[in-house]
Amino acid sequence: MLMRKPGVAFIGLIGGLLVGFLIHEVIARIAMSAGSGQLPDSLALALVMGFLTPALAIVGAVVALVIDGRMRRR
Repeated sequence: MLMRKPGVAFIGLIGGLLVGFLIHEVIARIAMSAGSGQLPDSLALALVMGFLTPALAIVGAVVALVIDGRMRRR
């Protein structure tokens, strides 16, 4: 029981990283195909690309803990 929450959080973190990586790749490919084969110089795009994967990793960990908490209460 002591290691359940960290284990669930770790699995959620890995899941969030994978989802973030996939979405990051989709955004990068769409942005590159819309222009000249390079990413456009845009601060907003740079911020999204830079913070997307870590942010989704944190969201994944939190969602995993919430789901686990709800499943344990039943």
